[in-house]
Amino acid sequence: MSDEEETSSISPQMSASSTRKKAKVYRSRYPYVVSVGENVNGYYKHLCVGVIISDEFVLTAAHCIKSKKNPPPRMFVAAGADMLNSRMQTRFFVVEVRWHPSFKLLQGHDIGVLRVFPKFQLDNIRLRSISFTVKPQNESDMRANLIGWGRVKISKRIGIQEMPFQTIENDVCKKKHRFVFLTGTDICAIHLRGPKGPCDVSGKDTDICRKKSIRISI
Repeated sequence: MSDEEETSSISPQMSASSTRKKAKVYRSRYPYVVSVGENVNGYYKHLCVGVIISDEFVLTAAHCIKSKKNPPPRMFVAAGADMLNSRMQTRFFVVEVRWHPSFKLLQGHDIGVLRVFPKFQLDNIRLRSISFTVKPQNESDMRANLIGWGRVKISKRIGIQEMPFQTIENDVCKKKHRFVFLTGTDICAIHLRGPKGPCDVSGKDTDICRKKSIRISI
């Protein structure tokens, strides 16, 4: 074999190895946070935030999934990325909807559960479940973050946001912030950074931030 022939046989291998690149892995900041939405004329409409609690169940708010429409809208869960409506998100069919039997709007027990198909591939990178271990918690002065996308126009791309909150006593919440429907299954919290963040991405007041406080059902 001549030198010229030997060079031509080795050159393609060297070229292939030099252009080989390592695949970039996307890692979500909040792999347990998902969007719960519905189909509106072929476009995805974000309704509420949910959290993954197993490989096929999502915990969310009952008022978001208990529909008065007949038939109820086809619901989906978008997961796997912090950017809503991005190509990095994967959508799952909601095949079962349940809510707390004692749920009534503004009367507590605002808890709902969704079952999805196919099941989540929990890799702890894009998707992860969160464990709700029962622990004693103080009723007030507990710091927490509210995470979500807020009110979003249909099919708009927007990154996930967070807002710091601090819990306050329910009696104070009723008197100072006039949450007259606060129940024993609710926790009241006051936001620490003004009406901007997951409760309202536009910076304007919404129902959840109008009085600088929120109620969270447990």
